[in-house]
Amino acid sequence: MKTILISLLLALISFPEIDAGGYYTPQRIPLPDEAWGNWFTTDENNEWVLGLYDSVAIVNNTIYTYEQIRKQDTHLLLALKDGKGNRQEWQLTPQAENECFVQQIGSKQQLKLTRKQRAFRMKKEEPPQTPFLRRDTAFIQGYIDGYDTASGARTGLINLSNSFTDEACPTVIQIHPNGCFEGKLLLNHPTESYLTLGYNRVPFYIEPGQTLTLYVTIPEGLPGSHRAWTLALPTDGVHYMGPSASLCQVSYRNRQQFEYGYGELMKDRETYLPEQLKKKLQPLFRQWSQCADSIITADQYTDKAAHFLRNKMKLNMGNALLNFIVISKQQALKDTANSILQVNEGDDYYSFLHELPLHDETLLVNDEFSTFINRFEYLLPTGQKRAERLFHTQQTAIVPIVGQLVMTRSLCRELQAENDRETALALYRNKMKSINQPFLQAEVKRVFENAHPAENVSSYELPAGKATDIFRSIIQPHQGKLLLVSFWSTTCGPCRKGIEATAALRKQYKNHPECQFVYITSRRESSSTSYNNYVAKHLQGEASYLVSESDYHYLRELFRFNAVPHYRIIDKDGRVINRPIDSNQFADYLAKYFSQ
Repeated sequence: MKTILISLLLALISFPEIDAGGYYTPQRIPLPDEAWGNWFTTDENNEWVLGLYDSVAIVNNTIYTYEQIRKQDTHLLLALKDGKGNRQEWQLTPQAENECFVQQIGSKQQLKLTRKQRAFRMKKEEPPQTPFLRRDTAFIQGYIDGYDTASGARTGLINLSNSFTDEACPTVIQIHPNGCFEGKLLLNHPTESYLTLGYNRVPFYIEPGQTLTLYVTIPEGLPGSHRAWTLALPTDGVHYMGPSASLCQVSYRNRQQFEYGYGELMKDRETYLPEQLKKKLQPLFRQWSQCADSIITADQYTDKAAHFLRNKMKLNMGNALLNFIVISKQQALKDTANSILQVNEGDDYYSFLHELPLHDETLLVNDEFSTFINRFEYLLPTGQKRAERLFHTQQTAIVPIVGQLVMTRSLCRELQAENDRETALALYRNKMKSINQPFLQAEVKRVFENAHPAENVSSYELPAGKATDIFRSIIQPHQGKLLLVSFWSTTCGPCRKGIEATAALRKQYKNHPECQFVYITSRRESSSTSYNNYVAKHLQGEASYLVSESDYHYLRELFRFNAVPHYRIIDKDGRVINRPIDSNQFADYLAKYFSQ
C-alpha cells in the first residue's frame, strides 16, 4: 500500500530535466495570472521578497524551479526545488487585486504582499559591521524576464578590477535558456559595479561573502534586435534581493546623478584655463552637494548609504577636475598653437583634494574610484615629491589610503615589468617599507610571487574549461607555431595604431613556418561592416577572427583584460608566456626568440 501511495504522489509531480551544467531546462508551467510577477512587502520598506514567473520562482534570495503548482480552495500551493535539490512548499492566498498573503508550509508566519511598487524608502537597520578589507567570494544571480535565446546573448560580463594592483578581473555571467543567470566574483572589499547584459548596464552593490539576486525585465515594443537589450530600463525594470538590496537601489537610482561628462569638458578645455574651469564648476558642485542631502533626507538613507552617496558625489567632483587636466594635456600635444592649452595647472589647482576623504578606505566602494585613481596617477609626473605636496595638509603630512594605493599600484607594475627575479626582489624589499597597510602588503607580495616564482617558470598552461576550449578552437589551425595574439577593436585608436605600425614586421614573418600573428575581436566591439573594411585594408590574408560577444567574454575572463589592445604570446606547445608585452616590443621579441 505504501509503495502505491508513493507512486501516485510521484505521478502528480512534474520534475524538470537538468542540463549538463546542473541547471534546470526551461519549462512552461501554467502559473495563474493572480500569482505571476514581483511581490513586495506592504510596510514602509516595500522590499522585493518574492518573484513568480513561468519557469522559475525567486524567494529568500534563492532561485527555484516548480515541482508542482496546484489550487486548494482559495489557496495556491507551490512545491519548489533549488539547484542543489533543496525543497520548499509555499501557500499563496490572493486577496484584493495585486495583493496576497504568502506563507511557507510549516511556518506560522504569514506575510502580506503587494504587486504595487511604491516610492523607495530605505530599511532602518544597519547591516552587521565587518572588516572593510576582506578577501572572499560573492555570488550574483538573477532572472531576465523576456529573455529570448534568439537574441544571441548567452553571457553577461562584470568588468571588475583590483584597485590595489591595477589587475583586470572581468567575470563572465552565464545566461541559461530559461532566463536565469549566475556568476562568482572574488572581492577584496564591498564593491559597486555594473552587470553588462548586451547593451545595458545594470548597477549593483555587493560585499564579500554575500549573495545578490536581480530581476531584470525587457520592455515591450522595441523594434527588432534592439528589443533584446535596451540602454534605458524603466524604474521598475530592475529589482534586488539580498542583504545589500537597499544599497543596490541607492546605486541604481543615482546612477546618473552628479555627472559632468567628457562632452562638456571637451568644450571647456578650448576656452577655460584650469583655475577658470575650477571656478566655473563651483556652483555646480554646491548644487550636487545640496542634491545629495535632499536625496538622503527624502529616502531616509542609513548612515552607511548616506556615506556611500556623498563619496560618489565627491569622487565625481574630483573626476571632473582631473579629467579636465587630462584632456587638456592630451589636446595640447595635438594643438600646439592653442595658447590656452599650453598653460599648465599649478599645485593650487589641486586644493580640491583636501576636500576629498582621501583617508577613507570606503572610497574604494564606488565605481567612480577606478577613474579617480587612474587620473590621479597620470597627473603625478614628478612622482613622490609632488605627491607629498598634494597630500600635505596643515594638520598632518601622513599619506592617506589613496597615497598608499598610488605607491602599491606603481610597485606592482614595476614588479610585473621586471624580467630579473633578483632585481625584482631588491625592488620589492626596498619599496615595501613605504607601504604600511597590511592588506596592501599582502597584495604586493602576491603579485611579486606570481610574477617571479621561486622556480623559474616562464609560461603556464591554460586551465581546462569553456574559455580555453573557445581559444583552442580559434588557434587550432596554427598549432605548433609561436603565436603573437592581439585582442583589438575597430573603434580603438591604439589598436589600429599597433596593427598599422607592425605591417612591415608581419610582412617579414608572413611565411615563417614557426610564427603567426593572430587578431581577435568580437561582433560587439567591431561591427561586421567596419571589421570587413578594416581587414580588407590592413589585415588582408592575416589570421583574423571575428567571434561572438559571448565567446569574447570568456576570452576576456581567461586572459584577464578589461580594455583593448591586449597582447599575449602563446608558445609552440600552446602555453601562455608569463611576461607582459606590447605591440612595439614584437620585433625585439621575435629577433631574440629566433636567434636562440
